[in-house]
Amino acid sequence: MAMVLSTHVLAAGGVLVSLLAVPSGGDSAAAAAPSWLQWTRGPGAETCPDAVAFAARVEAELGSGAARGAAIESTVAVNVGRGPSVDGARSWSADLRLIARDGTPAGSRHLDSVGDSCDLLTNKLALMVALLLAGDVTLTGKEPQSPPASPARSAAAATPAPARAAENATPRPAPSGGGADAVPPPQAAPSAPWTLAIEAGALVGLGLLPRLAAAIDARFWATPGRGPALFASGSVWRSQRALLEGDADSGADLGLWTIGLGLCPLVPRVDSGPALVACVIGDVGRLGATGFGFGQNLSKSRWTGDAGLEGDFRQYLGRLTFLSFGVRLVAPLTRDDIIYRQDAGGTTLSIFRVAPVVATVGLRLGAVVP
Repeated sequence: MAMVLSTHVLAAGGVLVSLLAVPSGGDSAAAAAPSWLQWTRGPGAETCPDAVAFAARVEAELGSGAARGAAIESTVAVNVGRGPSVDGARSWSADLRLIARDGTPAGSRHLDSVGDSCDLLTNKLALMVALLLAGDVTLTGKEPQSPPASPARSAAAATPAPARAAENATPRPAPSGGGADAVPPPQAAPSAPWTLAIEAGALVGLGLLPRLAAAIDARFWATPGRGPALFASGSVWRSQRALLEGDADSGADLGLWTIGLGLCPLVPRVDSGPALVACVIGDVGRLGATGFGFGQNLSKSRWTGDAGLEGDFRQYLGRLTFLSFGVRLVAPLTRDDIIYRQDAGGTTLSIFRVAPVVATVGLRLGAVVP
């Protein structure tokens, strides 16, 4: 159960000034927030500490000596909220205002932080507020008497009140007038994490097989906080039958599968609205042909490869889902030719040959891995 050691309310220029309440243990949620703190959590920041928890962090930075028997003559107003995504990572922001005891603004500061939680931001805020209050605290009474202590404890007790704040950073005077607050240099933001996503959908292509062909396609994306994104893909094309010219009863059944890699210098790092993607791509695959309608039907397969460019239009349906429409143009590295030779040294007839340029379009549904 939380206890308040003592509370005195003084009238100073129309502004209420009170002693800092010090919890003596137990659940901090049951204690009241100190009167010097105005703490607001905006939309999306519900997981950030509440006023009581934040005040406890400030008290920990100040040290117990400054927290007991000291009147805080200023008011600290803090508004914490979610910021926009930074390279696909969550961000947090805070506006801090120092209000003098006569109600006039004494300074302000805006802070930003990147991370999965707002702990880094609130830790910076707690240290900053402790430094401000350390220069603004006026002692109003003696500290409680304590039993005689050893020389080591006596030396520790002689440490100035804002002991911990002095250990963490050099104390700076509280701002005067309307200038910006004097604060410690901001900590470097951590590197933004990688964003992973998966896609699946259908492709339609012309040039890989005898006629307009269809395939199922799947992709796995890895997008760093900065720099080009990477994806790996796999496609299985629906088999087609190519007929020998002038003969509807003989030809070859063709099948194809491919796997590929893409390097995308232009990639979206947002989670809403439309976005464009541009990639350099390369594929390898296996083209198989099985003859039919001949005196001797053979089956052959060989490796294929291509390289080219792809552009996608991506529309986000929600923070974690999106729809992609892509167009790609590739040039085959080998132009496979399926032929029929009547006999050794005889006439050679072409059944199918891969086109010099292959065009495909695709429609895929994607999801970001949370």
